Amino acid sequence: MSESVADPKDEHLVHRLVEMIRSGRVGDAMALIEAHADPGAMGAALGSAVKTIYREHHDVTSMIVAGNIGLAYCVRNAALAADDDAARQLRTIGRTIAFNAAANCWPGWGDAGIVIEDAHILAGLKLAEESRALVQELGLGARAQGTAQWLVGALELAAGRLAAARAAFAQAEQVFLAADAGASQAPAHALMARGYMALAQKADPQSRAEGAATLSEILARLRAEGSKDAIFFADQLATADRILIEA
Repeated sequence: MSESVADPKDEHLVHRLVEMIRSGRVGDAMALIEAHADPGAMGAALGSAVKTIYREHHDVTSMIVAGNIGLAYCVRNAALAADDDAARQLRTIGRTIAFNAAANCWPGWGDAGIVIEDAHILAGLKLAEESRALVQELGLGARAQGTAQWLVGALELAAGRLAAARAAFAQAEQVFLAADAGASQAPAHALMARGYMALAQKADPQSRAEGAATLSEILARLRAEGSKDAIFFADQLATADRILIEA
């Protein structure tokens, strides 16, 4: 699960950033970044670098470095922006960079060629919390708020912090339900959040049977709902169950 930022106009710039960060030349990368005249374009380039390092190079450690650089750059330049629109654009880019980098630290995707270490999960959790804070600061809608809460919960689950994970998933479910108030049945996003609460239950030996039963029920409801989102969520829950719980 990743979100989009504006496509960078300078692919050569993205390539240089990727090469510098992956080779450990962070000082050179920072010099290049700070010399750039257009913060919005540089923010977009850093967002693309995060995706490229993960998708093409499977380098989670360097991806986290790029994500932290991109987030800090966007937040810092937002504070220096000449007008509110420019500041909001940069905070939005920074929020997306943090979200994507954090999401890529979650082992539950099962992406081929990716190895997630404990340190990656903790770094991802910090980025997810930063992304969630920016969602609140920007006043983004309920879906963005719920997804931000879900991502924090997902990384808390991967870190073995089951109570914190369940609390974040419960908050996500409430946000999603409020966004679809009046619907005849729980929307797919709310069912997804409830499914992840069941995963956290299943991970706890004291509630494993209850969690397994609830998860089975949620998977059946998502597949019966049948929308593109519902099927994606059901498949992803099953994958996360296999990787994080059943392994």
